[in-house]
Amino acid sequence: MSRSRRRPAAKRQHADREAARKFWGEVPADDPPVVRLTGDPTAMVLSLGAPPLRTVERPAQEAFAKLYNRAAAMAYGLAVAAKLDEASADPEPPTT
Repeated sequence: MSRSRRRPAAKRQHADREAARKFWGEVPADDPPVVRLTGDPTAMVLSLGAPPLRTVERPAQEAFAKLYNRAAAMAYGLAVAAKLDEASADPEPPTT
């Protein structure tokens, strides 16, 4: 078997696992925070100022705003799918 196909030694695998654990940290014991949809997804980026595009500054800002709104909607959709949103955090008791 060629050298490139050999598996790393057990020490190396253990060291890799330890390095990954050190980098990523331990799994948190508590529940993740509740995710809420923001009122203005563009606020943080717009606070940095206008993009340095002289002739197309306004259309660029509009395109970026659409992109940020879409990204925020996608992120919130993923949070809903993972049941990390407010509605999933406090389920209403079933009515009979």
